[in-house]
Parts: sequence; C-alpha cells; structure tokens
Amino acid sequence: MESLDVFDTAIFRDVYQPTDIFKLVEGKVGRDFARKRIEAEKKAASIQRFYTLKDIYKYLIGFNPELEVETEFNHIYPNPEILELYNKNPKSFVFISDMYLPSSTISKMLEKCGYQNPKVFVSCEERCNKGSGTLFENVQRKVGKITCHYGDNYKSDIEGAHKVGITPVFKQALHKMNLNLPSVKSPLLKKYAAALETSKERPLTKLAKWYAPLIYNFTKWVISKRKEGQAIYFLSRDMFMPYLIAKQFLKERDVHYLYCSRRSLAPLFIASKEKPLIDKMHIVLTDDEYRQKSKGTEDCLTYLKGSGIKNGDILVDIGYSGSTQRIIEKFLNIKLKGLYIQLDQVPMSQVKMDMEMYLKRYALVYRFLAEFIFTSPEDCIEEYRGQSVVVKPDNNQRKEYARHINSIILDEKLFKRIDRMNLSVFDVEQMLIHIQNYPSYEMMELFNEPILTNRTKMERGINFDKKSILRGNLLDCYKKSYARPLFKKMLERDPELSSLIKLLPQ
Repeated sequence: MESLDVFDTAIFRDVYQPTDIFKLVEGKVGRDFARKRIEAEKKAASIQRFYTLKDIYKYLIGFNPELEVETEFNHIYPNPEILELYNKNPKSFVFISDMYLPSSTISKMLEKCGYQNPKVFVSCEERCNKGSGTLFENVQRKVGKITCHYGDNYKSDIEGAHKVGITPVFKQALHKMNLNLPSVKSPLLKKYAAALETSKERPLTKLAKWYAPLIYNFTKWVISKRKEGQAIYFLSRDMFMPYLIAKQFLKERDVHYLYCSRRSLAPLFIASKEKPLIDKMHIVLTDDEYRQKSKGTEDCLTYLKGSGIKNGDILVDIGYSGSTQRIIEKFLNIKLKGLYIQLDQVPMSQVKMDMEMYLKRYALVYRFLAEFIFTSPEDCIEEYRGQSVVVKPDNNQRKEYARHINSIILDEKLFKRIDRMNLSVFDVEQMLIHIQNYPSYEMMELFNEPILTNRTKMERGINFDKKSILRGNLLDCYKKSYARPLFKKMLERDPELSSLIKLLPQ
C-alpha cells in the first residue's frame, strides 16, 4: 500500500497560494472576506487542534461555507504525474491529508480530478495528524502497511512518514519554491507564471505562453472598443493571431485581415512627400529598393479601395507610430480609429489621428521580440497586382518558429483558461516586463539564436550605422532607430563609441 497527500500533491489549485481561494471568494462577497477568513481559522485552531470548516465559520457570521467549497471545486485540477501513478493500480493507494474539510468533500474533489473510488483519511476526522506520525499509524491499522508516502510538506509529509518507517517522496509545491515571478495581482496568473517558470517545455513554447495573456486580452480590448457599424481591420502579419482569435474564439463578425506592410505600401509612403513617412522607408528599404518602389501607387490604391475599409472603421496593429494608418487615411481621404498595443510617446506624424494604445505605460521594450512572437507563418508581403498580393519568400526558420508559436497560442483551451482570469492591463504589463528583464538562461539562449540577432533587417531597423555615427550623425541615427533600447545597448558595447552614450536623450 502507498499513500498520497491531497492538496499540492494529488490535486493542484489554479491559484498560486492556497489562501488565494479566499481572495476569489472575496471577489463574490466582498466585505474583506479573505482577511476575516484567515483570522477565523487562527481562532478555531487556538481553541481546538483538529478543527473543521464548520468550526472556522462559527467566527464568520453571515458568510456561507458552501461558497468556499464551491470555489475550491471550481479551481482544482489533477497533478498529471500523480494521476498517472495512481491509475496504474488505484487499489494500492490511499489519500491522507491534514485538513479541515471532511473526507466526503475531499473524495468528491479527487473524483472530479480523475481519481476513481479514492480512500480518504483526514486529520479533523481521525483526530491526529501526519507531522507526529500518528495519522499514518492510525491509517495503517485500518488499511495495512504503507510502504511509501508522496507529499509536498516537508515537516508533515516527509518527517512524519519517516518517523513511522514509511519511505517518503518529496514533491515540492510551487508556492514553496524560490521562484522569480512577475509582480501580478491575479492569483490565477501568478500560478500560470509559476507553472511556466518550472515547466520542462521547450523555450519557444514557454515564450509563446508568456505572451499569450497579452495577445488574448489585447484582442478582447479591441473588440470592446467597436461601435455599431464599425468594421475591424487587423493588419498583417503581426495581427494574424488577434484576427483569428476575434474570428474563431470570440465569433466576431465584420472582422478583416488587411494585407499591408511598409514594403508593400512603400510607393505611397514615398509619394506622400511627408518627411517622417519617407524616413521610415530609408530604414526599411535599401537605396536600390527605394528607387524601385517609387512606382506602383496605383496598385496600392486599387488594393486598399477593394478592401472595403471605410471612414470610421478600426485599424489594428502592434504599434508604434501609426504610419500605416496615416497612409491609408491620406490616400483614401478617410479617418480611422487606430488601436495599438503600444504607441511612441511622440507620434511619427504631427497630423492628428485617432489613436489609442492598450498598454497603460511603455512596457514593450524589445519590439523585435514582440514582433517575432506576434508574426504569422506567411511570407513577406512585397507589393500588389491589382487586388492580388505579391509575396517574397521569407526565412524558413522564422516561418517554422511562427507556425509553432501560432499552434501554442491559437489553442481554445489556453484561451479559455486565460479568459477566466479576468486580467487587468497591469497584470499583462507585469508579464511583459518580467520576460523582457528577467529571462531564464534557456530563454536567453533562445533570444541569442541567429534568427533573432543576426538579421540584416534587424540591423537596419536598429539603424546602428557606425560609419554614419563616426561622421557626426549620432542623434539622427538614434532618432530614426526602430529599436532605441537595442541601439543604446549596441552603443554601450562598442569600445570606440561607448563614451557617446551620454549624448543620447535619457
């Protein structure tokens, strides 16, 4: 016979700390429930050693204990490792818990998590506990010799089992590990982050899951901004996943995918005669490409007019200056509502546009990393032939990575799990800040792969042109940089130029 601890061993909660369940109850009943619930348990424990849930609620007048039990039921799931072990021979296992809930309630919880016909023994009914070894001895008198016990509490599960000659197996609980976690408010998101931190999944999968809360909640925010009669146009390629989430998961109508890029719209950028827009092209295009792209305005206009986008519609993109919105408005003579994850502090154009950003602060620092996560497995959109889109083959490794990221994020189960967290923008920002500033070693290895670091496109986007800087154009190069934090890092690491960092705006 072998024995299993229940909570944090056989059963997991989807909140980080066990007491976070009380916070979820407080969300329904208010009245400072979480604090009162913790104090009530302390009072019950001071009066009798083996107290029950009923004993605790004697000090919580006006609150219903069934709501707490219901909340527990709604936030539990099995530990797959332990469930697999149990299912090999269910009759050879018993469950032993130091707990105030009755065995009948815990049995129902275990059954919900897939443990069929569990035999449960709890301290509040047996009037003894694991830490002293007496609960183990009492259970052995009823079921026979226990050879091995699995548990997460070192004192009660490990030392207690050892006292009576049972071999203990330590299963450290997530909330007791020394983890570096984001400072989120949502207890469900904190558990999600902790599970990611300790996951053995490949780094690319973990990175996708770090960004999933941002992608889902940004998409929901976009939908919430829609007014009657407005169509929503998600820009390729960065808005591929938000578009599919809106269409497939949220079942939204009148949402469209607009095949546009700075390269495909380059003829309009050049024809605009607006210096900020033209400067963008000098970053995106080589001199030869710039000359070639001076033609083709009619094809661009034919595609845009055929898309159906009209005055007052919503245009959605990752950011950062609204240049594509500006081009569409200028050449179609319409006004749009631009919704972005993040905008630059000073818009690229001085022309007033209706633009709004989802994040409340500038949390998206490494833009190329975000664009790498958001992008679709499509080829580059190069130009138009009437209503047809002409593409240029993209890097095969990037497309393979994009397919994997899309397969992880475009998962309705993951969407529903994150959706029920009811996250604030603050929580999403904290996830972003954490993964950008405190990446694990395995994540750093992913960040340093050639696909993310040694690309001509990225170097051009950073605009770290050493020759131009040496000719006296430091500030001009910096202002045109598409990734200023990376520009600064490259400047700091250059032995010839590092002293110039003080000349850049703080």
